Amino acid sequence: TDAELEQWSRGLAKQDRKRRNVGLKILLFFVVVIVLAAAGGVFAYIQGYGWPTQQDVVKSMFADPSAAKESAFAPDVDASKIDGMIDPVVADPNVKIDGVNRSMADSTVYATATTEGGGSVQYQISMVRDGIGWKISNVELYFPSQS
Repeated sequence: TDAELEQWSRGLAKQDRKRRNVGLKILLFFVVVIVLAAAGGVFAYIQGYGWPTQQDVVKSMFADPSAAKESAFAPDVDASKIDGMIDPVVADPNVKIDGVNRSMADSTVYATATTEGGGSVQYQISMVRDGIGWKISNVELYFPSQS
C-alpha cells in the first residue's frame, strides 16, 4: 500500500542521513564557528580593543567632566587626584580624538577639546583595562612641542 511504501521511503531517507553523518557535520560547523568567534575576541582583546572603547570613555569624560569622576576613572585612582586631573578638562561634547595608542593592558588617547572662546586644548589621557573595557588612570595637558 501507499502508507507502507511511504514508511519504507522515510526509513531509507533516515538511513541515508545517518550514513552521511549530517548531524555530525552540523555540530562540527557550529564548533568551528564558536572557535573562530572566540579566536577573534581574543585577538581583539590582545590588540587593545574593548567595550566601551577608549574613545567612548574619553568622549563621556569631556561631555560631562563632573559625572566622569565616578564613572570614567579606574577604581585604584585616588579621589583627590581625580579632582586635580578633572580641573583643567574643558567640557566639550564634540571633543576630537587625535589618536589612540593601544596595547593589551593600557592605552594612551590624544584628544583636542575646544574652549568656549574658540581655543583648543590638547590632552593626553592614559587608560587601563577594566575587564573588557577601559578606565582612565591619568589626564594631563599635552604639548606636542615638548615630546
